[in-house]
Amino acid sequence: MNRLRLLLFLFFLTAVSAGASWAQTQPRFTDVTETAGVVNRLLGTSAAWGDYNGDGRLDLYVTNWGTGVSTPLNALFKNNGDGTFTNVAQEAGVAPLGANSVSATWVDYDNDGDLDLYVVDFYRANTLYRNVGNSGAGRSGESTAGWTFTNVTDAAGVAGGRLGNKTQAAWGDSDNDGDLDLYLCKYYVENEIYRNNGNGTFTEVDAGVGDRRDSEKAAWIDYDNDGDLDLYVVNREQANALYQNDGKGKFTEVAPLLGVDNTEVGRNVVWGDYDSDADLDCFLANIGANALYRNDGAGRFTNVSQAAGVRKVASGWISWAGIWGDFNHDGLLDLFVAHGAESANGEPDILFVGQASGAFADRTTGAGFGAPGYSTNAASADYDGDGDLDLFVVRDKYPEFETSRLFRNEQNDRNFIKVRVAGAGPPLSNRDGVGAKVRLLTAGTQTLRGYRVTTSGPQPASEAHFGVAPGTYDVEVAFPSGRTARQAGVAQGQTVTIQER
Repeated sequence: MNRLRLLLFLFFLTAVSAGASWAQTQPRFTDVTETAGVVNRLLGTSAAWGDYNGDGRLDLYVTNWGTGVSTPLNALFKNNGDGTFTNVAQEAGVAPLGANSVSATWVDYDNDGDLDLYVVDFYRANTLYRNVGNSGAGRSGESTAGWTFTNVTDAAGVAGGRLGNKTQAAWGDSDNDGDLDLYLCKYYVENEIYRNNGNGTFTEVDAGVGDRRDSEKAAWIDYDNDGDLDLYVVNREQANALYQNDGKGKFTEVAPLLGVDNTEVGRNVVWGDYDSDADLDCFLANIGANALYRNDGAGRFTNVSQAAGVRKVASGWISWAGIWGDFNHDGLLDLFVAHGAESANGEPDILFVGQASGAFADRTTGAGFGAPGYSTNAASADYDGDGDLDLFVVRDKYPEFETSRLFRNEQNDRNFIKVRVAGAGPPLSNRDGVGAKVRLLTAGTQTLRGYRVTTSGPQPASEAHFGVAPGTYDVEVAFPSGRTARQAGVAQGQTVTIQER
C-alpha cells in the first residue's frame, strides 16, 4: 500500500511539473499600427492576409467603403520583412476608385501557383485581379518590386451580375475537381454559384444553393466529414442555411433539421474545432445573442454558447466577426470577437481564452486592445514570422473615420508548429490546399493534439497554426482529393510544408 501511495505521489508530481512547463498565459498584444505603416483611416470593411509576391512574408489587403469619401482606395500593404509595410495598391493595380468594397479574398483561381485577388463591391461589378508577377515574367528568382495584377473579370465571367447588392464571396472546391469555385452572397436577389471551368473562366450553375434571404457571409466546410465541401450561409434577419453536398455537386438544405439555422441577426460565421475532437464547430457573430454550435461528430449540433460563456460579450450585443486561433500557445483554441460597429459609443473587442473544460474565459483586460472602437471585421496571421498569431482589426466609424488597428502578439515563445499545405492541382486538389484537414498527433501515435481545416478567407488559406507543448509531433494531412501525407518528428518551433503527391 505504501509503495502504491508513493507511485501515485510521484505520478502526481510528474503531471504537475509537465503542466507547469506549459501553463496558460495571458495573451498580450501591442498596437503597432503607426510604426508598422498600416494606417487605414477610412470606412474599413474587411481584410485578408496572403503572400501575393512569393517572398515568404504575409501581405495585407484592406477593403474600404466609399460613403463620404470622394476617392476611397483599397490598400495593399506589402510586407517589407522588417516589421513595416508599404502601401503598393496603386502601383500594383488593385486600388479601385469610387468603389464600395465590402470583402476581398486571396485565391489561386487558375492554379498557377500564385495568389490572385477577388474583390466584392456592394453596388457595382466585382473584380477579379489575376496575378501577373513582375511584368508577367517568370516566378523563379523574380524581384518583388513592380509586382502587378490585371483585371480579368469580364473574361472570367465573375462580375456578379447586375441585380442585387453583393456582400461577400466564398471560394471552395464544391465538385472536388481540383479547382476553386465561387459562391457569391447578395441582398434582395438569389445568391450565385460559379463553377470553375479550369481554363480561367467560370459558369454560373444551379446547384440548389440560390438562397435569397439577404445573405451576409458564407463558408465552405465539410461539417459531416464525408469528404466533400458543404456550404453555410449567414442571412440578415432571417434564418441561416446549411447546404449538405451530395458529393455530385448538388446540395440539400439541412440547417433546420440539424438546429443550426440561428434566429438572431447574423453578421459572420467562423468554423473551428474548439473541443479537439476532429470535427468542425461553428461560432456565429450576431447582433443579438451569439451562438456556438458544438458538432457531435455524427452531424448533430448543440448550441452551447451560454455554457461556454460566449453568448453575450461583456459590453453588449453587437458582434461582427469571430476569429479562432491559439493566441497563447496552450493547445486550446481561443476566440477573438470584433465588436462595436453601429453602437452608440463604440465597444471593446473581446478575447475569449479557451479552457480545458470546454468553456471560455474573457481575458480582454490586459490583452492590450485599447479603447472601445467600432470594429466590423478582423484577420489573424503571423505577419512577423515569430510563430504567434497577430491580429488586424478593421474599424468603421462615420464621419470620424477611425483607423483600423494592427496588434502584434507578444507571446514570443517557441511553443508552436505551423503547417503549410500545397495541393498538386487538377485532377487532384487545388493548389491552395483549401479544404485540407490537418491533424497534429503525438509522435508515433494516433493521439490527436489539434485539428485544423484550411479555408479561404481573412487568414492565409494554405497555413495551419498550432500551439504546442515542448516535444515532438507527427503531422497528418488529408487533402480534398482523398490522398494523405504524413510527416513524422516535427518539433515545436518548426514550420513544415506538406505537398500532395
